[in-house]
Amino acid sequence: MTQPLDTVWKPRADINSWPGRRTDITSARLDGALEPGASSTRSGLRPTVTSTVLDGSLNSWLARLTATAESKA
Repeated sequence: MTQPLDTVWKPRADINSWPGRRTDITSARLDGALEPGASSTRSGLRPTVTSTVLDGSLNSWLARLTATAESKA
């Protein structure tokens, strides 16, 4: 990766703005602050997915969302 971590991290961490930047997501919501225990829900072209933040570190957050993909198809 050639870009600073903050440049890459900030858009990914702003879950509520995902629908404006990704065509495959029609709604996204983060419940609370982006910290361990918070949950987010997103839906779009794929079934709705609810994830829980397990680790708040920048390097591992995206990889450590629980795969609690609750299909609500």
